[in-house]
Amino acid sequence: LTVGMLEGANIGTAIVTDISPKMLERCRDKVRAFEIETPVLYATNNGEDLNVKDESFDLVVAYFCVHHILDYQNFLASCYRALRPGGQAVFVEPGLRFLYALFTCMTPAIGRLARNAQNWL
Repeated sequence: LTVGMLEGANIGTAIVTDISPKMLERCRDKVRAFEIETPVLYATNNGEDLNVKDESFDLVVAYFCVHHILDYQNFLASCYRALRPGGQAVFVEPGLRFLYALFTCMTPAIGRLARNAQNWL
């Protein structure tokens, strides 16, 4: 996704974040392989708070990550604060097939937790 967005782009700087330093390293390697000219900064981040100046971005893209964020209200507020007036946020999430597979896999575990009242304390 990062290479596709940056290849041939006419932008100042891109900031790529991920909670995993290993995923950031993989992204860095791919960007280098494609010789992307846009300066790219890489930073680990949990996604719940962007820790950037207000109104500092024209575009915020969250790809397959919002469903992992517990404090989504803080996340959305952080995205809103980071955007300049007229800026846009794009959130891409897994489709119905992914969610069906997730629920199918998690249902037994949730059932086991529900039967043990101590887990709900």
